[in-house]
Amino acid sequence: MVAEGKSESEIVEHYRTIYGDRILIVPNGLTGRILFSLPVAIAALACLVLFVCFRNMLRSGRREPTRDVSQSRPVLSDALKEEIEREIGEPL
Repeated sequence: MVAEGKSESEIVEHYRTIYGDRILIVPNGLTGRILFSLPVAIAALACLVLFVCFRNMLRSGRREPTRDVSQSRPVLSDALKEEIEREIGEPL
């Protein structure tokens, strides 16, 4: 067909009439635009989801309440206190 002097669009149209649009590697019109923009849209959405997740993780880490050390201190037996004082050399 090229040797006969037909253009690229004439050759493509010839095969489209025989086999339909499914023969095209790159679809024309709206279908082609959707198929080429879909990966970009999915990547942008994934980046947005990751951004929101990381932001929430950072915010939740900052909001952790401070604990009162005196209330969370474990109760030690007298024997254990004496042993610790003996090892560190100063009273508790």
